[in-house]
Amino acid sequence: MDARGTADDPNSTRFPDQDSPVNLQGSLITEETERELLPLSTEVLVNNTIVLSDLEGRARDLATQLDKLMSSVHCGLHRISSLTLECVSVLADSVDVTCQTVDSSIKSTYSLMAKCEELSKSMALLSPLEKEMYPLLFRLLIPYILNLAGPIGSC
Repeated sequence: MDARGTADDPNSTRFPDQDSPVNLQGSLITEETERELLPLSTEVLVNNTIVLSDLEGRARDLATQLDKLMSSVHCGLHRISSLTLECVSVLADSVDVTCQTVDSSIKSTYSLMAKCEELSKSMALLSPLEKEMYPLLFRLLIPYILNLAGPIGSC
């Protein structure tokens, strides 16, 4: 028996697919993969380092700008909150003053109504006196009115 063996010999050392095209393709794929795993050239590494440095610098700039923006937003919101608090305080004070003024006005109105009622009752006592005085007043004023007019027909 030779080293290659035969297909009929069961004790042969040769495998049937050993020289087939499938095994050749597998070996080519393995070689390409090994090439990809080889260390990169120094030029590629330098380019990657430059790109990474540039990217890191831009990321730092962006982070700085974002911090400034967040600080500005924080300050703006703080000022708006302070203004809102002042506005609410002024509104509460004005509502309190308005309520006090309206309350005072209502009390004054009731007081005025009570005084008017008292005056009306007091004036009711004058009505009989008026009826007594009217004839006297008429008698006293007629001569005076006639003296002012003068004789009838004189101009």
